[in-house]
Amino acid sequence: MAYRVRLESFEGPLDLLLQLVQKEELDIYAIPIVEIVRQYLEYLKKERLELEFASLFLLITATLLEIKSKRLLPAPVDEEEELSEEDSRALLEEHLLEYSRYKGASLSFREWEEKMSLIYTRSLQEEALSGEGEPFEEVSLFDLMSSLKLVLSRFSEEKVLIEREKITIAMKIEEIMEEVTNFPKGLSFLDLFKESVSKIEVIVTFLALLELIRLKKVKIRQSKTFGRIKIFALAQGKSVKREA
Repeated sequence: MAYRVRLESFEGPLDLLLQLVQKEELDIYAIPIVEIVRQYLEYLKKERLELEFASLFLLITATLLEIKSKRLLPAPVDEEEELSEEDSRALLEEHLLEYSRYKGASLSFREWEEKMSLIYTRSLQEEALSGEGEPFEEVSLFDLMSSLKLVLSRFSEEKVLIEREKITIAMKIEEIMEEVTNFPKGLSFLDLFKESVSKIEVIVTFLALLELIRLKKVKIRQSKTFGRIKIFALAQGKSVKREA
């Protein structure tokens, strides 16, 4: 049976939802993206993982997040154009509405992240891990999905079929743990995918990372909002230094 998303304002295939949003036949503000993610995670508990659809799901979700974020940002105003008092008041009201929507979306993301163990209490040990006084912050779902979309975009024009060995989540979990323990000051999220040769491998690697986060074997941090994302090991033993 094809996967369907069920929301108050929409019920049907995920690709149709994206099409309606892009055509502005559905209000993006009425689409709770956190709920879409929650439903898919519940679906994965009952159904066998299909990597091709997982790739599509992540791409569509990232695209919806991108559309929503752009709608939340104030539209640029021509600095040379003088606004009337009425226009200024209307613009202010519009920005306040956008801010309240953005704040509500942020709270929803925070609740989802807490449930998914994406948020950890910062400790003195983490201060030491972050390098020479470089502050690291919690990573939002938006930034994580945006980074994934950036990685996947490298393969958007891929036309050559690459013969590859079978890649499993278990294999990638082992590889990720080996990588992050070699980088005690954090492994770059983008570097995690530098050896990937296909979208499928990227998706399997990302799912393996999510599983490690859920198991609290790794944590993710970023230097600032929209900044670079790093992965840190939460292993019991000491980190293994990479040999030259």
